[in-house]
Amino acid sequence: MPPSSLNTATALRAIEEKGKENCRFLFADTGNEHELTYQYLYDYLQPRLNIRIETVKADFTQRIADKRTFIQTHWAAEGWVIRHPIVNWSAAEVINYITKTHQLQLNPLYRQGMHRVGCMPCINCRKDDMHQMATRYPEHIDKIRQWEHLVCLVNKRRVSSFFSDKAKRSTTPQPGYHYDKDSGHYVESAEAVYERIKIDERVKWAATGRGGHTYDLFKQHPPPACVSVYGLCE
Repeated sequence: MPPSSLNTATALRAIEEKGKENCRFLFADTGNEHELTYQYLYDYLQPRLNIRIETVKADFTQRIADKRTFIQTHWAAEGWVIRHPIVNWSAAEVINYITKTHQLQLNPLYRQGMHRVGCMPCINCRKDDMHQMATRYPEHIDKIRQWEHLVCLVNKRRVSSFFSDKAKRSTTPQPGYHYDKDSGHYVESAEAVYERIKIDERVKWAATGRGGHTYDLFKQHPPPACVSVYGLCE
């Protein structure tokens, strides 16, 4: 039960259909969540719904593999069924279900222009998400920058970024590219990719308009107190 609106709505549907006494609520803490997310989850949602939310932290690799095997082999035998009751719902339906049907508040980050409110930032975050985070919570940018630096120190190539992207290809020589005999193309080096997508470059890109070539003048002003892609400020 991550604190996104989709998962909150799923939890509400589970309570409606099965009763909270027959439900188990889990929060997968990546260790990269925003402070407001923890507050929303434990200080608001848990007492508001009168439920106990368990926190789990994956130990990656073997433990995740073991959990998947356990789910596949034991849950079915014990009568557990994996369901996705709101998989076809629109964003508006999810939000209305939470805020109007159940009279619950959403994670405060939704009112600060965020599309996603799980990890901060999410590796799949949009340009506007990145800009809002960099503007409102620069300490999270500092944290990612520090992570990148530490991993670079132990990486054989001395390059490692939080975000990822495919190496660009070209039919003509380019700075930072090397020739790949197998494909017959010039391919962007790992170092060049890193310089293009490291956190500070992503922040600069987030301040640009469509196409990423010119800065968006509107983004140079402090953000308003409430800005929401889901119409929550209206």
